[in-house]
Order: sequence, then C-alpha cells, then structure tokens
Amino acid sequence: MVEDCAVGRHTLLVTFEPQSDGQREPREPHLHAQAVAAGSVAALVQQCAAELDLDLGDVRCGDERNRLRWAGVVGTVPDRKEFRVVLGASGWELFVSTDAPPIECVSGRTGDLHEVVRAAAAWRRGAMPREVKAVAPFVRLPELAEAHSRGPADAVAVMWRLLRDRVARPRVESVLNLSLRSLVEAAHAEPKLSLLYPFTSHWTLKFSTCTRYPYSRNVPFIEPLSDGRLRVHAPTGRHIIKVADTAEQAVGLVVANLPAGCGPAVAGTVSDL
Repeated sequence: MVEDCAVGRHTLLVTFEPQSDGQREPREPHLHAQAVAAGSVAALVQQCAAELDLDLGDVRCGDERNRLRWAGVVGTVPDRKEFRVVLGASGWELFVSTDAPPIECVSGRTGDLHEVVRAAAAWRRGAMPREVKAVAPFVRLPELAEAHSRGPADAVAVMWRLLRDRVARPRVESVLNLSLRSLVEAAHAEPKLSLLYPFTSHWTLKFSTCTRYPYSRNVPFIEPLSDGRLRVHAPTGRHIIKVADTAEQAVGLVVANLPAGCGPAVAGTVSDL
C-alpha cells in the first residue's frame, strides 16, 4: 500500500526498449558486449561520462561476480546516497537506483546510455528531481516528488490523497481493510491531523511532523484490530493509550495526546526538527 511509497527507496528505473521487430535487444547496440569490452559496467559508464565531459568521481565497481552487472556513483552532498546503475541480466535493461528518501523518486525509459549518465551526474552534484529531468528529459517525476518540490503543505496534501485513494481500493475486502479505510477518512477529516504527514506501517496509521524519511515518532498512532476496534498507541509504541470502538474515537484520542506545539508538518527529516 502507500507505506511502500513512504518508506521505500526512491528509484530511477531506466529500461532499454525492445526493437520494433520484438527482439529483446537494446537500442544501444550490444550493451552487454560493450560492458565486457570495457571490463565492467563501471568502466563503460566512465567512458560515457568522459565522452560527455562529465565528472562522476570514482565510479564504484561491483565485485568480480557483479562487475558486469552494476556500478555505483557516489553523491557529493550530504544525504545524497549512491546512484547505482544495474545492467539487467538479459542485456536489455538498465536500472538506476539510489538509497535516497522516496520523495526523490524518479523513473523513466530510454535507449541512450548518455542520458543515464547525464542523470547520474546531475544526481551526484545534488540536483533535485526536476533538475535531473532538465538535463535528462526521459526522466518522469512522480506526483509525490513534484509535490515535495513545491513545499511541505503540498507534500502533505498529496500524500493524504494518495493514501485515501489507495485504501479505498483494497486488493481484498477484509475487516482490517475496511477498518483502515474508515480510519484514514476520519483522520483526514480532523484538521489537526490533516496537517501532518501520514504514512502506514504494518496495518498502523501514523503521523509525522516532518515530510521526509526518517519520519518523526512523536505522535500517537492507531492500529486497526481484527474485531473492528482500534488500538491507540503512545508515540514510542511501548504502551497503549486506549482501545477505541470507532475510528472517530481513536482519532480523538490521538488529538488529545498530541505533543505541545504540534503544528503543520515541516520539510526535512526528524533530524531537522
């Protein structure tokens, strides 16, 4: 569910499309053979960067078993994790992923390794997703990433809408799914909670006072139970505040136990609070 967006890794996925004849071959000819000739994916990426006069620093190479599978480009700014380029086993896919927070997720499809290297170089120097797209037009920006680029209020609003949409269409109808749906709607209807950044984890609905992962853990959270009731946990999860009979009661308990000065979620991670 939406928790995967909230706590997963932001990934730039670049796929070499098949030729028009339907064969699973990259438009960039003999990509795997080029990596073999270069000695590794890292070397191939460095060669491409040199052609474009771009600095990727020391491109990290996989071990002997993986040298023809992936390479890593390390960011130069704080919290900018490794940008990993992975050549698919079939030789027709190239994945570019990072360990950066999910709100910086981008995706795309291209047949041009040069475009991938331009994206990697922009990411390495600290460019935000929209700036990466400016130098590598194939990049697509997901709605949540664009919202974060506009500010925390937009990020909160979009995350709430995505969460509400997701729980409204569960894969399987169950007591827990129905309970979570009513809980999300009740929490969104509460003005004080609708200003916080929502996320789910193991069937619990949580609220953060910051919009980037790692999120804050200073607000009580709610766990739907299989009998339709809802358990309200203290922020640390170490004790239970109360078990509520309805979503509205559970939301009221969270509001009654909000930390002092709890206002709209702010941009950044818990370390920025």
